[in-house]
Amino acid sequence: MVIVGAGCAGLACARVLFEAGEQPVVLEKSRGVGGRAATRRVDGQPIDHGVIFYHGSHPDFLEALAGVDAATRLDGWPATWVGEGKPCLPRAFSPLEQRIAFTQGITAFPKFLARGLDVRLRTHVRSLVVREHDFELHIHDGETIATDALVLALPAAQMRSLIEPLPASRALDSARAVLQTLTTDPCLTLIATYPPKTPVPDWDVMYPDDSDILILASHDSRKRPEKKFHAFVLQCSARFSRLHLEDEPSSWVETVLNETGRLVGAWAQRPLLTHAHRWRFGRANAFPLSSPMLVGFAGGQTLGLAGELFNPALGVEAAYLSGKALAHRILSSREN
Repeated sequence: MVIVGAGCAGLACARVLFEAGEQPVVLEKSRGVGGRAATRRVDGQPIDHGVIFYHGSHPDFLEALAGVDAATRLDGWPATWVGEGKPCLPRAFSPLEQRIAFTQGITAFPKFLARGLDVRLRTHVRSLVVREHDFELHIHDGETIATDALVLALPAAQMRSLIEPLPASRALDSARAVLQTLTTDPCLTLIATYPPKTPVPDWDVMYPDDSDILILASHDSRKRPEKKFHAFVLQCSARFSRLHLEDEPSSWVETVLNETGRLVGAWAQRPLLTHAHRWRFGRANAFPLSSPMLVGFAGGQTLGLAGELFNPALGVEAAYLSGKALAHRILSSREN
């Protein structure tokens, strides 16, 4: 069993399979697990620059978060927020939802899911081939891996790039058709840090009502009990991100800082340092499916598809639930 993608969907799938006695191999092209559940350390201080907090209501997801034993929970974060601009999801702040962050960083959760698993980082699957009774995965360094059970836990566009070159078949045609409907928006993100005495605002997150550039500003250092500096994470709108996605950060960073200054004060235009990040597949902009997909082939192979867009909850909760559901479907299919 090979799982491509070590985000929360892929790790949840691998976790269930592993605990059922399987030995899944998880391939991840990045240098760490978690996907957009990402934490960067700046001078030793963690900064969450993708997902800024977890939220959910499903018992399985909440139970998994409760199992994280190597980090300190921040229940109810963000506790204060301003603005009602996108993507301020009303559901995330409803009484039925729990909001959770970690003082050590948002990656505490995917690292917990990955514990004990065979996760191979910096392993980029460039292409795959359907053979008579298995799949052959071609890795960036020339290695090939064969498996008769494959899970793709990736953004839909990356799934499409892997399966579209394959020969037409009834099994693949249905998967291709579904993936054409699933899309995500890019999100340019800027980390900006400021001196400890900076007169920063007292909110945790801002969702601007009147900005064409920013969709949120996260006051990340309010999660850190022992901070060396103030840290803000500035996430850009889909339109602005698409416009500058292939540009050098130097061409758009000043624009983002000036917009932040307009919204919160001139001090925001003069950070100590900045770090820009390009999320090519940032936020879902499609109606999600109700469940993951498991496709069977004439030669006995199975191909599973899981991720945020394969569960109606959306967000990390959806990714986790879709990965777990797919693992149970795989185990059930083997029993039958």
